[in-house]
Amino acid sequence: MKVLGILGAQNPDGFTAQLLRQMLDGAKASGAEVSMIVLEEEFLAPKQDEIRQVGKRLKEADCFVFATPTYFGTTSGSMKSFFRHDARLLCSHDE
Repeated sequence: MKVLGILGAQNPDGFTAQLLRQMLDGAKASGAEVSMIVLEEEFLAPKQDEIRQVGKRLKEADCFVFATPTYFGTTSGSMKSFFRHDARLLCSHDE
């Protein structure tokens, strides 16, 4: 099983990131193959090719874990941006 963690926090070492890493460590200990996307590093003002690369990783995963702090009762800006991107690019069948 492939588990993909998607971190939508500005601080890659903050509390939300620590929780996500602990969850991924638990999945790995149970035999899963794990990886993580840090949106602030890999998806900040992305270009079309970068969006397709993230889409490819999404298609390869069996499970997603979205981790984001809440700001004023909603998700982080980077997570909102991720969800707002054109689904045709994220889910493109082009390799």
